[in-house]
Amino acid sequence: MLTKLSLYFHTLKYLKFKQIFFRLLYFFYKPTVSSDIKKNTIKEISNKLPHPFIAKKNNYFKNNTAIFLNKSATIPDKNGWNDDNQEKLWLYNLHYFDALNADDNDQQKIAYALLDRWVDENPPFLGIGWEPFPISLRIVNIIKYALSGNELSEKIKNSLYLQARFLNKKCEYHLLGNHLFENFKSLCMAGLFFDTKESKKWFQKAMRGLKKEIKAQVLSDGGHFELSPMYHSLFLEGLLDLQTIFKLHGKEFIWKKEVENMLQWLSVMKRSAQAISYFNDAANHIAETPDTLFQYAKNYGYQIQTKNNGLTNLSNSGFIIAKNKRFKLICDAGNIGPDYLPGHAHADTLSFELMVDEIPVFVNLGTSCYGNSERRLFERGTSAHNTVVINQKNSSEVWGAFRIAKRARIKKINCVENNDHFFIQAAHDGYKNNIHERTWKISENKIEITDQLNKSVNDAHAYFHLHPDCQIEPVLPGKIMIQLKNNIKIQFESENEFHILDNQYAESFGLLQKTKSIKIKLDSIYPVSIVKMIWK
Repeated sequence: MLTKLSLYFHTLKYLKFKQIFFRLLYFFYKPTVSSDIKKNTIKEISNKLPHPFIAKKNNYFKNNTAIFLNKSATIPDKNGWNDDNQEKLWLYNLHYFDALNADDNDQQKIAYALLDRWVDENPPFLGIGWEPFPISLRIVNIIKYALSGNELSEKIKNSLYLQARFLNKKCEYHLLGNHLFENFKSLCMAGLFFDTKESKKWFQKAMRGLKKEIKAQVLSDGGHFELSPMYHSLFLEGLLDLQTIFKLHGKEFIWKKEVENMLQWLSVMKRSAQAISYFNDAANHIAETPDTLFQYAKNYGYQIQTKNNGLTNLSNSGFIIAKNKRFKLICDAGNIGPDYLPGHAHADTLSFELMVDEIPVFVNLGTSCYGNSERRLFERGTSAHNTVVINQKNSSEVWGAFRIAKRARIKKINCVENNDHFFIQAAHDGYKNNIHERTWKISENKIEITDQLNKSVNDAHAYFHLHPDCQIEPVLPGKIMIQLKNNIKIQFESENEFHILDNQYAESFGLLQKTKSIKIKLDSIYPVSIVKMIWK
């Protein structure tokens, strides 16, 4: 009981008053929304779409089944929209209607027919499909579909208008973050798509909200403040979609600097042109690839500068990147993100990812699910990341599906660059008075990682998780040979006792792959671990 109270206390004390107020308001007060639509005129536009939106490459439907998050199911009747047997995130994806903007015409046709069913089988304001977040994404997808040259039936236009009207009364002020941005982005696009007095008010409200949220959520170093490369990419695509819409309507787009900074942040934080790095909630195949986003941005004249070799300190985001002609090392040397919004944060302080020739070697294990489950807790926990675990505890107190109580705080950061040699040092206090300090010493073909605790401890281990494409074999006591898919070999050395473990890596949501992890024991009296990685 006391433990539960402590978790709630250390979680709730960080919330903003607005979050608590609106959570209580929405619990006790159900806004009245009229279903009577007297006018739903679509605004006539003489301009053509300046550049096409990004076409989605996924196959969402096959042989009368819907496929989301690597899981398929049929939607035989109206009960399928709110099927208790499906995870909520899967149902959310069903209600988004991303397939309206698929690059395959057959996928679009199936999606439009299903949308027609959706209107009939999802009565206004009831069920998962009428929650603000799926409404927001669905409105955007329907409008993008229509602006790409497709006709909407009168029934779907009426439904679209009603969805925007309802969303206007249900913006997610209790959640904030990426949810509120999606709400305002959706209202903005609906406000421009329709031509009524009511829709003009949506646009005005959305613009006020977007100005505030973009200022709060885009850090000065270009990172999205929830510190997830996946949500960063989704947010960036949303901004570029807004720029497309604004250009179509002849309106000034005022966030070009934020887009430039976010593009540059993604350029240094990506694993490769096709893959993001895994920090906090992150998985591939959810957001568009870095290269796809860069190509979209180039339509508007944005230049994506290739980062030269050297050290990059994204001080606002808390990431430090060391890069030379062969490898990229991304170090998480920051706090978990905004204290009032840690839902997508992991207990991953002082973790890292290593790429050699853009091939991932050591990676965090990623995110495969969002439900309140043992797997979700594991993936958010410290042992799923390339860092140190003490007494089988997490460095930040993750609990539930999206909550954190006590949080690790960075105590010091020091980074030095000298020609092709880099020195990065940081420490955190997530284990109460036992400070974990990690040092990365980097040269042209060698990385030395030293972990040190300031107090003796019986149970402390450093985890190093290999990407599934890497092969591993012991060669001598204290030495392991790691072979990459391009046949490059890396020698991994430690004088500490270590074991090779079977593990699972989240290639995407709903898709786990077998991989190997190295678990190194820190000495109980002199708690230090030194690891060397050498390649030729």
